[in-house]
Amino acid sequence: MLRTVENRMTTADLVSCERRVIASAISRVGEGTAVVDERSLSRALAAADRPLTDEQAAAVRGVTTSGNGVDVIEALAGTGKTFTAGTIRHVYEDAGYHVIGMAPTGRAVRELAEEAGIAAWTIDRALISTERFDATFAPRTVIVLDEAGMAATRRTERLLELAAAADAKVIAIGDSGQLASVQAGGWLRAVGERVARAR
Repeated sequence: MLRTVENRMTTADLVSCERRVIASAISRVGEGTAVVDERSLSRALAAADRPLTDEQAAAVRGVTTSGNGVDVIEALAGTGKTFTAGTIRHVYEDAGYHVIGMAPTGRAVRELAEEAGIAAWTIDRALISTERFDATFAPRTVIVLDEAGMAATRRTERLLELAAAADAKVIAIGDSGQLASVQAGGWLRAVGERVARAR
């Protein structure tokens, strides 16, 4: 047994998987993926249903202009993360990107679809569909991964692998302090610490 970056006991295989997830995210820092220009960003923010808080606006601006292949937004419950996700969708769609959502649970998938207007699937369903039909993500795709702190490490590794192959951006949104999946290894906080995260 070894320890994860969260200092939890787990198998050597899961620790290796967690390290690959972190390395994958780091390798995509500053690669110029899904960058929205200032004019498009300002136009989309001005059209938001309601004003964003300073923190929400900073998070939206951060992930849409970073150029990172993987970005992290840490958000506690009740801080408007679904509204923020919806604004991110609006910014990217306005700039000509295709935005899809994924989450580890059906409840989170419904919230993304109903409250953020993002077509979404569970991670398991999305990965099975992709692998069964040997499909890839479409060009100019942005993936919003909600409740990312609960996403299993092995599933996350596969998602990041497919996203990198398609030059798709992944925005992981979640609370790193939330009770994680029994298959998770605390990758969200570790990635956030190494890739400039928004809160």
